[in-house]
Amino acid sequence: MKDLHFQTRSVPVALLLLCLLTFGLLTPWLGFYWDDWPSIWYLHLFGPGGYPDVYAIDRPLLGRLFMLTTPIFGEHTFSWQLFGLAARWFTSLAMWWTLRQIWPQRPRMAVVAALLFLIYPGFQQQFIAVTYSHVFLLLTFFLLSLGLMAAAFRQGDVPERSFSWPRYLLSIALASVTIFTVEYFFGLEFLRPVLLWLVLRDREPDRSRRLRAALAAWLPYLAVLGVFLVWRLFIQETARGRVQLHEFFDSGFLPGLLEFGRMAAADVFQAALQAWALIWPGYWLQGTSTAFKILAILAALAALGLTGLYFWFLRSGDQPGTSARRPWAWEAMGLGTLSLFLGGIPFWVTRLPIELYFPWDRFTLAFMFGASLLLAGLLELVLRSRRALTAVLAVITALAVGFHVNLANRYRMDWNIQKDFFWQMTWRMPGLDPQTTLLSAELPFAYFSDNSLTAPLNWTYAPENNSREMPYLFYTIDARLGIRLEDLKKDLDIYQPYRATSFSGSTSQALLVYYFPPACFKVVDPRTDARIPQKPRFMGEALELSNLDVIQTQADPPARPPESIVGSEPEHNWCYYYQKADLARQMQDWQQVAALGDQAIDSPGIDPPVVGHELTPFIEGYAHTGRWDQAYELTLRANRLTGRMVRHLCTTWDRIADETPADEERDRYLEKVNQELGCEF
Repeated sequence: MKDLHFQTRSVPVALLLLCLLTFGLLTPWLGFYWDDWPSIWYLHLFGPGGYPDVYAIDRPLLGRLFMLTTPIFGEHTFSWQLFGLAARWFTSLAMWWTLRQIWPQRPRMAVVAALLFLIYPGFQQQFIAVTYSHVFLLLTFFLLSLGLMAAAFRQGDVPERSFSWPRYLLSIALASVTIFTVEYFFGLEFLRPVLLWLVLRDREPDRSRRLRAALAAWLPYLAVLGVFLVWRLFIQETARGRVQLHEFFDSGFLPGLLEFGRMAAADVFQAALQAWALIWPGYWLQGTSTAFKILAILAALAALGLTGLYFWFLRSGDQPGTSARRPWAWEAMGLGTLSLFLGGIPFWVTRLPIELYFPWDRFTLAFMFGASLLLAGLLELVLRSRRALTAVLAVITALAVGFHVNLANRYRMDWNIQKDFFWQMTWRMPGLDPQTTLLSAELPFAYFSDNSLTAPLNWTYAPENNSREMPYLFYTIDARLGIRLEDLKKDLDIYQPYRATSFSGSTSQALLVYYFPPACFKVVDPRTDARIPQKPRFMGEALELSNLDVIQTQADPPARPPESIVGSEPEHNWCYYYQKADLARQMQDWQQVAALGDQAIDSPGIDPPVVGHELTPFIEGYAHTGRWDQAYELTLRANRLTGRMVRHLCTTWDRIADETPADEERDRYLEKVNQELGCEF
């Protein structure tokens, strides 16, 4: 072990291994989330050439970037997850290289900051791979732009070659591409004069001349910023009016300034300090299965050992305890703090919230540079030996790895829920009339929205459509009511622009659905479901909007989710039989309902239902086919299974009484139900 050492050239490999351990263990089991679905649906709809139109309304250059990447990775979840890993790794490499250009005398601490940058826990959307692989590429470009700028002005061994025009021009080009493609890193552009000041101090010790030189070198970047602001505020139509800085000062300049400062300080504290509190095991060990707790703990232990080993034997020429140690720590902390306040500018002037939960944690991307640099400087300042620094860094890395592995498992579970959702939907609804709106509330997905679910809905029910008119729309009532969904009344128009496509429909052609796993997907029928207990919010008020006539019960071929993405049809479980029985009940095919009940109820290998109302189609099916004893036993079972079921079950039997011919056996069971539940027929 005395002869073991790692040279600086090993850093890219070390960061790659850490990236794979942190984010890659569950890659084969992850899917598409949030904005990934629309992005890939547009590829399916229009091909790579359609992306300029898709992003023309707000980020036209982003469409060009998608044109380059989508032909490579296609419609495959696994390839996009791998690309997301690679993009995260590229960004950490860019961070490491850039810091080496700014502080060439502190190579070890450049590795420390790059490691902290890689494992930063405030950003929790790594696995939304289609969307954020591109954002990380752009962050890589931005960091490389900073590094190239520093390298262009860094004093070299040969004085006459101490400035590089190619690096300088490439830096300006990368900065331009980044800022015009995505606006997240706009505020960090104001960091450049400070970096130039630091870089030029070896060449120009006179502060006055150094300041003039730094500002002169910054002028081209400032010109790019000016052009961007003019374009974003006055030319790019959808951006007009988004800046809401003036709202802070409606009640006066001083109160507005204090409010703005309070918000900025709170967001910086959250992104820089609270974010690291997320790695505490008491947080990420909750709410997951024992198997995945063990996986996260093993990954954390592996990270602990490997990080400690690597940094102990890293020979970078930068040892804690040198005379440059404290000045560097203060510089890093100061630059990190400034970066944090500059990084928030794009979000504060538009009054976008910055939080540590989905979806608002995406804005912490602009804080990653400052947060990692601030923590690296703090560790360097406080820890006085290489042993202490190595130990603390290993512990932080281990806890962060466990956090991210557990987070990946949450995404895995969300993907499984989403796949079940769409398979059950197609089992229950083989087809849908065009211009149908699905209305729901309180979706079970953590990393989706109704906006993102509209894309796979259209892909499932109109896979051959290549029109810009979408035939289907998914709305959650709680998100849209009073905005795009004017009211919960019939005959109201619904219009929804969807980037390069749009939807036109009506509340008279809507269908209510909801999904509370482990319960099954539910299509709400106003005739039978008015008194189901534990319905989600707004379902009662919107009940009459649910029009089951939009379901094409005999669609040929029946709809199927895109199997190249969600996988093959799962094994038929209880929810399959329930969906098919509910469909058969809608068609009043009582023999089919009863036959499905015979296959599913109490059958070995099929888990029983978890909510009582899923037994009501079978209660009706058995009653309509004269199997009264089974209908009665299922009624008692449904009442035991779920609380407050009496009104729903009484309504069910009241309907049975109206729809079945009178005979002695029927009347006897009606009386038994009446006595058991207190119904009155």
